[in-house]
Amino acid sequence: MIAIAISFVLLLILSGCYSVVAGGRPARIAYLLMVIATVATQVVTLDTDARLPLLLVDTALLAGLIGIGLFSSSYWPLWAAGLQASGVAASIAVLLSHQIDFNLYHAILGFWSIPIFVMIPVGIYLDRRGMCHAEPPR
Repeated sequence: MIAIAISFVLLLILSGCYSVVAGGRPARIAYLLMVIATVATQVVTLDTDARLPLLLVDTALLAGLIGIGLFSSSYWPLWAAGLQASGVAASIAVLLSHQIDFNLYHAILGFWSIPIFVMIPVGIYLDRRGMCHAEPPR
């Protein structure tokens, strides 16, 4: 559990630094949404059984990422939304099954967050590289 938390915080910071510097406005908005969702997750988990509030936070983040994806010319927001949708699906599954321990549930959510923080800088890099190698319009 500690390894997931450390990985989460480290990747949040590193991904955010690259997103803010190289990603443009969509990446800055996505990073801001993820920081807000991280803080909101910490606030709602003060209660011992916060499954529904966590689902709402994750669903709001999913909606934000979908919104960014709809108005962005990059593909990475849609990739991030797809990974977040997997996390929301896991949240719904856990919400329907009350036998799962809350710490395990929190680890599942953290697990699905980590690929997003790896994928966003990779997507930004690939988008920037693609723009550099694209042919100018004729």
